[in-house]
Amino acid sequence: MNNEILELAKQVLNYSAIQNHEIPDIDLYMDQVTSFMDNKLKAFKRTEGDIVLTKTMINNYTKNKLLTPPVKKKYSKDNLIMLIFIYHLKQTLSIGDIGDLLSFMLNTDENMDIEKLYDKFLRLQKSSSDSFIKDLKEKLNFIDEPKNNTENEKFFLLAIDLILSANMQKRMAEKLIDSYFKNVDHKKK
Repeated sequence: MNNEILELAKQVLNYSAIQNHEIPDIDLYMDQVTSFMDNKLKAFKRTEGDIVLTKTMINNYTKNKLLTPPVKKKYSKDNLIMLIFIYHLKQTLSIGDIGDLLSFMLNTDENMDIEKLYDKFLRLQKSSSDSFIKDLKEKLNFIDEPKNNTENEKFFLLAIDLILSANMQKRMAEKLIDSYFKNVDHKKK
């Protein structure tokens, strides 16, 4: 059973993160943005029919001030990076929490180097993936004791443990947002 679970985990982690150099340096029109995102983020789709990003979503993100408006209907590299952040965050957080979390990047008087922040995000993503496998192995060993659990009980316990962990991590992220990002003016004085 453990090998099967670890193989599933490898499938989950089998994605190629969008490297900074892969993000176009030229501004893109909306259709180009949705095509780029769909192509680059398809590994995160649960089913083939899932949608990564639509024009309506992007317009809503702009309307909700999660994304700076396009210039002459074209989206910059910084816009694309923000959309990648939003894509990952929307899997767990509400639009309001995403807005609070990203506000410091949009509401600043100094030039925010979003590309440098994105590179750090990529390193963190890799580290999280590596930690996930290590933690999963420990959870599987814990669930294997006692040895009289049925296979279904083990799958159930692992699913519950993953959900409990995800819930705690989500709540911690919300606490960070509430404590350090919500209703805070991030402009330099």
